[in-house]
Amino acid sequence: MASAWATLVVGPLLWAFALFAGAWLSVFGEDFGVGSDALVLLAAALLGALLLGPSENLLLMSGRSRQAFWNNVVALEANIALNLVLIPRWGATGAAVAWAVSLLFVRSTAAVQVYADRRVVAWSRPLVEAWVLVAVSSIGAALVARTLVGGGAAGLAVMLVLTGAGGRAGAWSRRRVLGLDELSASLRA
Repeated sequence: MASAWATLVVGPLLWAFALFAGAWLSVFGEDFGVGSDALVLLAAALLGALLLGPSENLLLMSGRSRQAFWNNVVALEANIALNLVLIPRWGATGAAVAWAVSLLFVRSTAAVQVYADRRVVAWSRPLVEAWVLVAVSSIGAALVARTLVGGGAAGLAVMLVLTGAGGRAGAWSRRRVLGLDELSASLRA
């Protein structure tokens, strides 16, 4: 359930990074716009990692720390090799590709290993519902924002407001599946 809650909180921000990368980076100055592709790739990789749930934690909790270690060694080696090949060609975007591949390798490999060993699926219905809810509300809000005010800082602000409103309404309508009553009770305790 905690993965679904984390997705509800972090997911909208990651979608905003992916859909309004240029607007985010413009905060730091015009020269940072060249990093837009890298930011989109990093956000997409993190959104994919969210959907894979706590697969690495499940692998560790099932006593498979050696597998987790070797997964990370392979990911590190792949990251270094990809960086050596991709950075000279694509710069920061190449580094983002290398990092995304490494992250998704570690998460997906751990998910497969946990399932193969324990028949435990790393994702759950609440996690998938939270991810879809956030995706739909964020993409819908981005489309409205871009139509109304464009893709700049104003569009980003409108997208965040609309995503917050739409996401909260959607989460409230699915609060039982998403365990929001339990979350509320635990925060009050």
